[in-house]
Amino acid sequence: MAKKIIPFGLLLLGFSITAYAQLPYSFTQIARNTNFGSARGVTVATDGAVFLAMETGGLRAYSYDGATLTNTAHVNHGGEALQTAVSEDGTVFLANGRHGLWAYNYDGDTFVYRASIYDGGEARDVAIASDSTVLLANADDGLRAYHYDGNSFTPVAHRNDGGEATSLALDADGTIFLTNGGEGDGLRAYRLDGASFTNTAHIDDGDGGGVDVAVSDDGTVFVAYEWELRAYTYNGSTFTLTADTQRFGVTTGVTVDADSTVFVTNEGNVIANGRLDAFHYDGNSFENSGTMMARGFGPQGTALGSDGTIFMADGNWGLQVFSFVGEAFDLHATIQDGGSARDVELAADGTVFLANNSGGLQAYQYDGSSLVNTASVIDGGRAVAVAIASDGSVILASNDSVQAFTYS
Repeated sequence: MAKKIIPFGLLLLGFSITAYAQLPYSFTQIARNTNFGSARGVTVATDGAVFLAMETGGLRAYSYDGATLTNTAHVNHGGEALQTAVSEDGTVFLANGRHGLWAYNYDGDTFVYRASIYDGGEARDVAIASDSTVLLANADDGLRAYHYDGNSFTPVAHRNDGGEATSLALDADGTIFLTNGGEGDGLRAYRLDGASFTNTAHIDDGDGGGVDVAVSDDGTVFVAYEWELRAYTYNGSTFTLTADTQRFGVTTGVTVDADSTVFVTNEGNVIANGRLDAFHYDGNSFENSGTMMARGFGPQGTALGSDGTIFMADGNWGLQVFSFVGEAFDLHATIQDGGSARDVELAADGTVFLANNSGGLQAYQYDGSSLVNTASVIDGGRAVAVAIASDGSVILASNDSVQAFTYS
């Protein structure tokens, strides 16, 4: 998917940091910011400014200088701030739920309101086409396009083909792909021709709403619906279903490796635990080439190492490491240091960073046969997502804050 949405709350809470001196390395907190609201969507501008849509908490801007996260601006005109997009000239567009589409200028210190428009529906996602047309996924109102002149929005096109327009993606030639959640209307492709959308392709054959999408190097589109995995080709006029595999439980994500092996995580349900599956796709069918049952209700996040090693955050069961060769997963290592493993990222040097819910942020070294805990920090929040910045800083999203750490 084009965006990554981080579901954590930002609350005004005090905190203390506990580090474990007996470990060979340590985390040093270099930035933290807590603000009221519930973070829903994040966008980073080309100049490094970070814009955070915070649902009922409005829109916030942050600067990050490598040592400090600074909240530089905040605006809240009501509504539900769900997602943002930033144009080449720096205009910040906000999909603001039942309050519609908003535009702001941002000068580094303040947001200046420029325009808004509400044509019904619920603004869920916003994207900017190469010609600067602003596209809006507007829930049960469908898909809308607007021209923005710096002072006002002018409706350009509208199309509602049913479902609840949830997320948008554009490819290099301007094709608009729209997924529909909720009860769902499947997957649609559109072309914008002047004042109208042309629906060039539609397929509505998935079981449940669309959850995740991945595209292989050959252009095959893999869609994880709530209950299954499907593969499609798109030729400019039609989606063709080429393969389908029914799933048991709730599908949480799909990843494709360099060899086009498709890995699918499944949350499971009250009857059965979750699982990690590998599928071989030959252009016509899926073959389930490997299954590893999760210990709990299911994996919460996966990451692939450069050598194909699979690191899986398995909820209350911690961090697990697999390889996949031929038709089998081989479990190499597992570790549980308390908490509930929620997300995992690998640094360029192979260090494994784990967001471990109440167990904080953990670092591990993996030697091919075992995991060694090298650093830990727990600040009282619930760590839900982790990412690594280009300078090596570790960015941790918790229920009460966003933090940045060095690791040494």
